[in-house]
Amino acid sequence: MGFLKRIFGGGDSDAGGGNGDGPADDAEWRQSAEATFEAYADKHRVTLWLRLYDPDFESMREQQRVFALENELMRALDEAGAGEHDTNSLERGFMAMRLVGDDADAVVAVVLPLLSDVPEGSYLAIRRGPASTGEDRIFVGIGADEA
Repeated sequence: MGFLKRIFGGGDSDAGGGNGDGPADDAEWRQSAEATFEAYADKHRVTLWLRLYDPDFESMREQQRVFALENELMRALDEAGAGEHDTNSLERGFMAMRLVGDDADAVVAVVLPLLSDVPEGSYLAIRRGPASTGEDRIFVGIGADEA
């Protein structure tokens, strides 16, 4: 995860005690990452699973492209009053952008037109209800018509 090391620093000694590839205790990291979901447990959630061209997310060009899209999504949601950006995370070759609101379909209506050029394999996971509700999946971007 060289990108995160560049942001937060990282030298020869890894605080996680591992081999430098990730935290020593994955369960502890996942528990802290899930804490944000409790704040929006009663809201609908739409997660954009954006496939990365560079799975390690070390390409400056891809970082700029991804964060520009994230800013565009946040701005569109704010202007439409349909929802808000919750968080993002890197997960196995994807950037997950979590969006929340009172109506998942309203969030999808705002963001879907902005996703026509995202990489093949990207999709929206749509939860229309509180945290225990199942999700639907919509493939987006390049190649979505064939999915």
